Amino acid sequence: MKLDYVSILAGGTCPMNCHFCVGKNIRKNKAPSFASLEKIKIFFELFKNQTDLLSISGSTSDPLLCKNFEKILKLARKKFKKISLHTCATSKLLDLDTNNLDEICISLHNYPNKKLINFIKKEKEKVRISVVYNKENWTILDDFSFFEKIPCDNFTVRRNIFDPKIPKFVKKLRRKGKIFNQPIYKYKDKNIVLWNFADANKYINARYLWPNGLMREQCYWDNLHPIFK
Repeated sequence: MKLDYVSILAGGTCPMNCHFCVGKNIRKNKAPSFASLEKIKIFFELFKNQTDLLSISGSTSDPLLCKNFEKILKLARKKFKKISLHTCATSKLLDLDTNNLDEICISLHNYPNKKLINFIKKEKEKVRISVVYNKENWTILDDFSFFEKIPCDNFTVRRNIFDPKIPKFVKKLRRKGKIFNQPIYKYKDKNIVLWNFADANKYINARYLWPNGLMREQCYWDNLHPIFK
């Protein structure tokens, strides 16, 4: 059976330190890093023919903060047809060479500054905005101003695992489909996926390489929070 995707995850410290971060309970005080290059090479070889998609993401840190990110990206480009980067809205993102990326998923939880707006405009065809629905942004999501002010067509709104409220705004939208059993809503010309980690994991067939070198069939957030058990 083909996999939906494979993923390598970055660990270590993160300057964002978001209170709703799913990985905050396992964050260690060390430099951001992936698993060893040797293990990454083995991981790529094992799964290069089982999926077209590689996700480069984080468990407790941001992939762009890892010193060998560019080297790993070039290696990945030779093995996978599509590469998706999941990253925070940091200054590293603004200097990113996007030629080797097919998708850029930006974790953003409030209005972006002008520089980031310009980056999103420039890379609009590749960008997806991912936002955690939390008490600090309920208002701007529920009144749609967040979606209006960002020049992007694709959004994922993640339910906060520590306070998994369903956003009020979905009651005003038309449902148009689903992905991994997660509902997709239409707002004007924009697509909004409402993402529930615990439910989505039941429908995803993937492999993950964690920063400690452990390879798992699923994200093992079940060790971190009761919602995943």
